[in-house]
Amino acid sequence: MRTEERIELIEESQRLITEACRLLKESASGTQFEPSAEEVMQKIKSILNSDSAGTPENLKKNLEMISEDPIWTRPTVSVKNCDRKDI
Repeated sequence: MRTEERIELIEESQRLITEACRLLKESASGTQFEPSAEEVMQKIKSILNSDSAGTPENLKKNLEMISEDPIWTRPTVSVKNCDRKDI
């Protein structure tokens, strides 16, 4: 999976979380469960806005910083690849 596809999935998850909060608020509106729903929504928002590495926004930033190739790979044309015989 390409980095762009991963970022799109994270953005979609953010939209779905926002939609879930809206639906929760709408469904609990005018009932005795409205305060509980508001509390849950505040917890979700605080998690999304936290500095935790696992928040969608931070995951997106991390993905934008890394390259397509895994970190452990080295190009075969590198002079650091001492196993090549033509260097």
